[in-house]
Amino acid sequence: MSAVEERRPVQARSASEPPTLLLLKGPPGTGKSTIANQIGRRLAWPVVDKDVVRDLLPDELGGLSYEAMLELATRQLANGLSVIADSPLGYGRAYRRAIEIGHTRGAHVLVLECICSDATEWRRRIEQRADKGMAAHHTTDWAGIEAFRERTAGDPFEVDVPTLIVDNVAPPDETMDRVLLWLDASRRGGLTRGRVGASRRASAGSAAHAASGCPVDRLIPGSPRVARSTAQPPRKRRHTPGADGARS
Repeated sequence: MSAVEERRPVQARSASEPPTLLLLKGPPGTGKSTIANQIGRRLAWPVVDKDVVRDLLPDELGGLSYEAMLELATRQLANGLSVIADSPLGYGRAYRRAIEIGHTRGAHVLVLECICSDATEWRRRIEQRADKGMAAHHTTDWAGIEAFRERTAGDPFEVDVPTLIVDNVAPPDETMDRVLLWLDASRRGGLTRGRVGASRRASAGSAAHAASGCPVDRLIPGSPRVARSTAQPPRKRRHTPGADGARS
């Protein structure tokens, strides 16, 4: 990819265009915060991180972190600002509340779902967290991933807004420009679903996504063009917690 393609600008939002509520989604350790902060810097969108909110709450009030994150996001939308809500989005109630907020504020609601198709790399990232002095509620071992799956399994939901799956095996810099292109096209109604990031091998999540029958608008690696699929119109994709590397 040429330097010109790598820095292809995303068209700025006009004053009359609705703001965007971008919901991050995915299990711990899949690169959500890294990519959320990169998007925030590139587009000047505020990032509201659930974990930062949770760090400020006592344990007995930890369950309020999703509500607090979404309330902060609502304030940004009310001011006409696009905003990024960074969380695992593992619970149906949180997703439904986010959709309600987006509709109430007249915002575009998009989901950016992060996975890591290399299980060895994913485990390494999780275990590295133990050396960073994170608060106890952060997931710092693989047992925490399993516990997360169990917690979220009881509140399944279907994602029914435009969604991009980002495989963060590679460094985020390698996919950021394509993510920005997808955001720009989705806000203008040009794309529904997509995937970026070259997996070393197919993950359970990608298999589940393919089996759902959803058409994929794929941003082709090495090309600024958008390839549109010829599949049937999208169906709702059921959230399936517990699939390795894909659902939360």
